[in-house]
Amino acid sequence: MGGMMAAITHQWKQPLTTISSIVMLIKFKLENNDLDLKELNKKIEQIDSNIYFLAETIDDFKNFLSAKKTKTQCNLNKLIQRAIDLSSDEIMANDIIIHQDLNFSNKTILLYENELLHIILNIIQNAKEAFKENKETETTKMIKIIGSVQGDATYISIMDNAGGISSEQLPHIFEENYTTKQSGTGLGLYLSKVIIQEHLGGSIEAKNIGDGTMFRIRL
Repeated sequence: MGGMMAAITHQWKQPLTTISSIVMLIKFKLENNDLDLKELNKKIEQIDSNIYFLAETIDDFKNFLSAKKTKTQCNLNKLIQRAIDLSSDEIMANDIIIHQDLNFSNKTILLYENELLHIILNIIQNAKEAFKENKETETTKMIKIIGSVQGDATYISIMDNAGGISSEQLPHIFEENYTTKQSGTGLGLYLSKVIIQEHLGGSIEAKNIGDGTMFRIRL
């Protein structure tokens, strides 16, 4: 239960920060008479989407160990786009560009959709925090998501140029309670690995490439 609560806290951090950023932006624009109805409606929809995600998170972790869960046919293009939409305001506030190169076509895959969504959001959040910690980078901050199908396997690769993970830390990042962050719980990547292996029947790996890190999910 302690692990689940820490994981919920970790997953709630990003949408709550996003909601806070949107509210501050709305307040700023209202004070400067620079907010039109169309933009306000868009921001309200983003807040509503993040609130729905917060509620889903509770249900997802409540059912984490339940044998009654059912898999659904998931459109990976739509799922990855939803992850990007949920992260968009916070990503933009940190001057990060997200680039997609998805070659799934309209293929669907049978899995627990929200669990995969949590994992992708977690990796995006980690990349964002890595950019914050690595303030020396002078290049354009970028997260790239590549999707491909090879035979019976489906791959999702998430790459950044945030400086990479040290060679001492990299072999341990999927271990329980191991964290590279000063205030981290060490549960995000550990639970991601557990979910992918035990719930989704796949695998996840991480390696440094160029001036950043790549996480590769195999389903």
